[in-house]
Amino acid sequence: WSRKECIMTPVRYFVVISLARSGTGWFISLLNNHTSISSNSEIFLAKDRTKNLVTIIETLDKVYNMDFNENIVPKNECVSAVGFVWMLNQDLFTYHQEIVSYFKRKGVLLIFLFRRNLLR
Repeated sequence: WSRKECIMTPVRYFVVISLARSGTGWFISLLNNHTSISSNSEIFLAKDRTKNLVTIIETLDKVYNMDFNENIVPKNECVSAVGFVWMLNQDLFTYHQEIVSYFKRKGVLLIFLFRRNLLR
């Protein structure tokens, strides 16, 4: 497959927003079991990617242009969804207005993963 062959396949972008210990690893592994979904784990765990707004946008562009190869499960070129996990404590709120604007412009779907302890 080449991306040119799949030009008619629209690619949806997503981000899974969550807190630590909420099951994101399990959720991402479920998504990665699908042949048409490519999902990264916590790409903003590396502090050099959150130095400033420019590095954040550059990292987002790499992911959504499918040029980000770290932690991603190899897929065919005709993926229909690509995304990653962004934890709330990984500088998400520092530039939240600009990030929301970017997500709106790109049509990024937000998935908020919330885990409740029912035994507590």
